[in-house]
Amino acid sequence: MKTFNPLPIILFLLLPFFGQAQLLEGMKGEVNGGSSSSSEASFDGDSEWFAWLDFLVDFGFAGGYGLLFGFNNEYRPNDKTFNDYPYADGTNGLFLPNGYDDGRLGRMQLLGHFQSNEDKLFGAYFQAKFYADRFLIIDANHLQLFEDLDDGGVDLLSMSNLNLQFNRVHDPKFNLFWGGGLMLLGGGTTYASPSLSGGFTWYFKKPLSIHAESQIGWPNGTYARQHQARVQVHLDRYMIYAGYQGTKVGSVSVANWSMGTGVWF
Repeated sequence: MKTFNPLPIILFLLLPFFGQAQLLEGMKGEVNGGSSSSSEASFDGDSEWFAWLDFLVDFGFAGGYGLLFGFNNEYRPNDKTFNDYPYADGTNGLFLPNGYDDGRLGRMQLLGHFQSNEDKLFGAYFQAKFYADRFLIIDANHLQLFEDLDDGGVDLLSMSNLNLQFNRVHDPKFNLFWGGGLMLLGGGTTYASPSLSGGFTWYFKKPLSIHAESQIGWPNGTYARQHQARVQVHLDRYMIYAGYQGTKVGSVSVANWSMGTGVWF
């Protein structure tokens, strides 16, 4: 049996994770201006959508369906069960190998972190992930950014997401998910948008794992995204982590380091 190597997927997903910190006022200016402010950064041109459509057609429906939902010879999520928490059995991550009779059918994770760009920008992030069963994740997260202004005031920007996600890869050492939902971007005025999300966790060696995920939306016709990548240290049911958190609205991006903690139920 071949060993699954997630490194190419990890490198691909980490490619867009780097940006330069900017002002929150610039972000709000981008989204308040709508799609007319920056057609290139907003990804709202017809050519962008036709390019994706052309890719899907060329790739083929059968191959695309298999890539997103599973090929015929794959183990299905209903052949898997959850660990009580990652590394609870001493070896495996979130999912247990096929045939385990003592696994759980659902799990829940709560986490939060502090983040900063080492200048005047800082923020807090909270997330709840409910693994309703082996197929489905319900994810709710909220990011609140603060920026100290030169006049002594504080500028605010928030991004919230509610997602339904599909557990696409459920290997004992590697979990990959994708889905979609609703993005809310607030900074004086709140804009809503459909969104896409996805990410992975690689349980490469106890007690460590690498996690990355992304949220992408188009509030008021402006491209907006939230990326994060982190190294996690699992301490039985709890974990601590440190990594990168990046936010982009239109052409304005903010890059932060992050430190946080989480717990599994």
